[in-house]
Amino acid sequence: MFATTVGVYLTLPVGPAAWGAFQGVAGALSNYAAVAGMLVVAVCVVCNQREQVRRLRASGWIAIGGAMTVWAAGVTSNNLTPAEKTHFLTYGLLAWVVLLALDLESSSRWRYGSAAVIVGVLGWLDEGIQYLLPSRYFEWKDVWLNVVSGVAVLVVIAALRGEFRTPGEQA
Repeated sequence: MFATTVGVYLTLPVGPAAWGAFQGVAGALSNYAAVAGMLVVAVCVVCNQREQVRRLRASGWIAIGGAMTVWAAGVTSNNLTPAEKTHFLTYGLLAWVVLLALDLESSSRWRYGSAAVIVGVLGWLDEGIQYLLPSRYFEWKDVWLNVVSGVAVLVVIAALRGEFRTPGEQA
């Protein structure tokens, strides 16, 4: 978890330039290329988690669909800068790593809630570091983007683990 967090923080000075270079290559398709990348990752997860996908109930599919819709809407939004769009990629990964670090014998709600809070705190610290950098600045919107992207990934993981159930569904 520490190494991933440091990795995210090390991208702060170069993140906008990297996204700009990607946009220079992909042009107008850069937003959709990011969504396509998300779909490739989703297919890899599905292939790796075939048994969990096979056992998904309607509530799990709904949760995954909602999380993927939020994620895709954020990445393709014209209201976000390229640097802000990278939050969906980096903080989604960070949420997964945080959850792995917390994957103890404790209750699921504790793990997922703690992971969401930790991602929020790390996102807030990320913005605090940016406040100190001469070419960057602090924005609460970015903190919320970090939380939303992390929670979207946590929802997908919870759904794959069978954590979502409608009243009529059984474990």
